[in-house]
Amino acid sequence: TINAMARNFATNAVIDPFGGKNDLEKKTLRVVSFQAFREDPLRILRGIQFSARFDLTIDPATLEEMKKAAPLVKTVSAERIAEEVRKLFLAERPSRGFILMDQIGLLPDLFPELAENVGVEQGNKFRNDDVFMHTMRVLDASRKDSAIVMAGDLELMLAALFHDVGKARTKRFSP
Repeated sequence: TINAMARNFATNAVIDPFGGKNDLEKKTLRVVSFQAFREDPLRILRGIQFSARFDLTIDPATLEEMKKAAPLVKTVSAERIAEEVRKLFLAERPSRGFILMDQIGLLPDLFPELAENVGVEQGNKFRNDDVFMHTMRVLDASRKDSAIVMAGDLELMLAALFHDVGKARTKRFSP
């Protein structure tokens, strides 16, 4: 709805057929048509990165439609997916997008190694996070932590994202 607004340059009036101004004020991301995700499944990822970058809450009905269309993401080219993920890394907290990918069901198709770490215990780590949530904290730190010299660097953020991907397959506990 936010992207469906326009301005009439002759009268300076805002044209808002779907209530985008109200959604913008409430910081709500709502799709105009539920067919949009089936027509172009990349819109699911675009919605995720918009939500993360602009601190928007996805309308529950929109989120449900994203979940239903999630399997179609396999039809989107890797280049288009990579571009949306690159934009997601611009968010202050990119973890919001990856957590949404998990909630929507995209993580196993787009980042299977990350998906394997959801629910994997870490032991006595800070906050008792599972490996996935620990990784999300590291990712956010790599984006913005002032103690990190190259915070926000794409390669550093990718390293943070994948630093523990082997844990689900290799972790062992011994008394």
